[in-house]
Amino acid sequence: MLHSIKWRTYFTIIAFFTIAMAISGTIIYNIIESDLQKQAIHTANLEINFAIKQIDDQFKYLDQAYYAIAFDQEIINELSKEPGEINYNRILTKLESILFSSNYKVYSIYLKDIRSGVIVSTEESSIVKHKSGLWVEGFTKEELKKPGLIHTRDLTTGSASLVALAGQVKKNYFEDPVALLSENMLQYSFKEILVKDNVYPNSIQIISDQHNKVVANSGNDAPATVMEKIQGVPNGGRVIIDDQSYIVISGESEMYGWKYTKLLLEKEVFSGIYKIRSLLLTVTFLFSVGMLIFLYRVLDHVTAPIYQLSAMIKKYRKNSNEKVVFKTNRKDEFSFLFQSLDDMVQRIDQLIDEVYKAGLYKKETQLRIYRNSINPHFIYNILDSIIWTMKFKDYDKVTDIIQDFSTFLHHTLHENKEFIGVLDMWAELISYCKLESFLKDDLITFTVEFQEEIQQQRVPSFILQPLVENCFKHGFKGRKQGHITILGYREGQELLFVVEDDGNGMAEEELNALMNYVLHYDINVNKKHFGLASVHHRLNLYYGEKYGVRMTSKPGEGTRIMVNLPLHQTDNIAAGSKLLI
Repeated sequence: MLHSIKWRTYFTIIAFFTIAMAISGTIIYNIIESDLQKQAIHTANLEINFAIKQIDDQFKYLDQAYYAIAFDQEIINELSKEPGEINYNRILTKLESILFSSNYKVYSIYLKDIRSGVIVSTEESSIVKHKSGLWVEGFTKEELKKPGLIHTRDLTTGSASLVALAGQVKKNYFEDPVALLSENMLQYSFKEILVKDNVYPNSIQIISDQHNKVVANSGNDAPATVMEKIQGVPNGGRVIIDDQSYIVISGESEMYGWKYTKLLLEKEVFSGIYKIRSLLLTVTFLFSVGMLIFLYRVLDHVTAPIYQLSAMIKKYRKNSNEKVVFKTNRKDEFSFLFQSLDDMVQRIDQLIDEVYKAGLYKKETQLRIYRNSINPHFIYNILDSIIWTMKFKDYDKVTDIIQDFSTFLHHTLHENKEFIGVLDMWAELISYCKLESFLKDDLITFTVEFQEEIQQQRVPSFILQPLVENCFKHGFKGRKQGHITILGYREGQELLFVVEDDGNGMAEEELNALMNYVLHYDINVNKKHFGLASVHHRLNLYYGEKYGVRMTSKPGEGTRIMVNLPLHQTDNIAAGSKLLI
């Protein structure tokens, strides 16, 4: 039992349990951190809600004062008189009475007679005409139809920052306005809403209007820059200000869209947990080091045979001819694994040898069958045609044909090479095409053209002649004239050979049937198209299914047969000039 891998795995599980504990600690830490953040945000939200209520209260006072003046019948009646009859002092007295006798918390009130341009001001207790700076430039009558907030420094003398609620005074709801009304409160009133945070002393608090313009702030000398950075940051999101991370919490007034934003310094929010984290990390590190050393020893013992086995497999794959014995001195389950693998490798070697011999035998058998399948009628026809040519005393023609016939017989009957050079294949094709053309009274012409750079290649023998034979035999059946083009060239890392005729061609259905026949050809069953199928399957055996024969054809236009095989550069074939017939 002590040699069983099960017990060693048990100790490994202990190590993984330690990692699980570390993960659990991290999760717990994150939960605590999340709770602290939620608590900080909750507390900040309470403060913000209280501040928003104070802001709304300020606006409520402005609203109350505004409507008290805008609907004051005494002021409306006075403004409805002819300009020369209006008693502006009475209006001023009324405004001051509203200002000082109520709890509206309004700093000042301005009323501008639209017809005369006279401005009544409680701030200066004055009645003036056309005083510059009294109304914000661009604040139109159209905008003043409904009460609106103005945040400005130029409403009066420019010395005070004010927030004004401005609008119109009308005789009644449907008539034109008779005056423009502005009631103002000091911006400093909003500064009083900001409360110093004793828990997070470095927090930043900002009150901004509906246009995101800062009205009051604490804790930062550039509030406008801060406002730009926090635009679009969600509630509880992070923002970097002066290289420090802050948590953004904000609330908004429902009355006028003013916002109270609080930025909590992240290191202050998590200051307590940072100390806990440092201690936790130290303890975890020391414990992990001890466990890692222990785990290393355990894993070293468990994985040693695996590495040994891997090295043996690499050696076996790298040196397939070298005998590799899978043996081990261990007495546990690995001993059985090594012995089983050794038996399996020996069996694989035996099967590979058998498959290789079978494939080699199949290639040699197909090649022999094709060489032995040369149509005797072709030879008889050549000899018979030579005799008739001699009877016509065309001895030069006879001499050429006999020479071509001799070359052809040399290649087909006496050559047993499995691979030949491109130059030899060229000579073989030339002699064969001349003989076939001779039998057709030279009415079937041909062109053989190979790229110069492929002349340094060796290719399997008899890969083009069966295709050319098909052209002569089937491509021009029932026709007297035609042309065959044979091309060879390099394309990328492949050699491409093309045999093309301008003969009868085939319909798409016939072409598909022929290709399916070739792809599933069985030498023991099928008899027709042996040459075409032999070329395709030999190339499959040599180089893989990526290589072989492809065909295209159109009725009345001819057939194009393409052969592709991988590029193999050799040095034992002499370079020659470009071959072109």
